[in-house]
Amino acid sequence: MRHDQSHQQNTPGQDADEFESAIEEALGEEPRAAELRRMRDALLERRRLLLLDLKTVEDEAAREKLKRELAKLQQHIKVLSEEADITNFVEDAVRVGIEMRKLEN
Repeated sequence: MRHDQSHQQNTPGQDADEFESAIEEALGEEPRAAELRRMRDALLERRRLLLLDLKTVEDEAAREKLKRELAKLQQHIKVLSEEADITNFVEDAVRVGIEMRKLEN
């Protein structure tokens, strides 16, 4: 039994466009995993700098303020990491779905 050979393969550009369109549909206005990781990395750098400040600040009130800021920052870092992981999973699922559909054709 012959399969219909008239189906053309997508070019890499078409594949990328299909992926981008599917991701936009899946994520809506939410940022991509790479963007979430960049935001997390910026917060990690901010945390590093605050930790350096904490080592040099002698005023106890200022130290407590830095500690509170560090605690909030750590929570934001955790949330961004979790969101990046979830978004990465969605992006991977979209990729797999597209590849599975190609294999079926």
